[in-house]
Amino acid sequence: MFPSRADTFGLVMLEAMACGTPVAAYPVDGPREVLGQGNPANLGGATGGAMHADLGQAFHAALATSRWEARSRALSFDWGAATQRFLGFLVPARPPRAVVAGCIGQGDTSQTV
Repeated sequence: MFPSRADTFGLVMLEAMACGTPVAAYPVDGPREVLGQGNPANLGGATGGAMHADLGQAFHAALATSRWEARSRALSFDWGAATQRFLGFLVPARPPRAVVAGCIGQGDTSQTV
């Protein structure tokens, strides 16, 4: 049971799911990201648990979620996937500099402009 309507991620949900415990939560941003939206059999389309505006209904629906499904969803949040997602958001801070051939110092035959 994840009763928060304000947590932005909810690591505790991920920890529970990693142990094979399905989660019941409100359909707000944190649980939507952690539980997923791919399984229409669960209230709110959650994977690894259930979401509903009535937390009691979400609880009863989460009981129908298999432990394997909850754990599988949690395992999709690995460091490799997180790293790739982070790298996808990076942009250069400034354009690359051009290198011009020339002698600007002892043993250096190029100049950055």
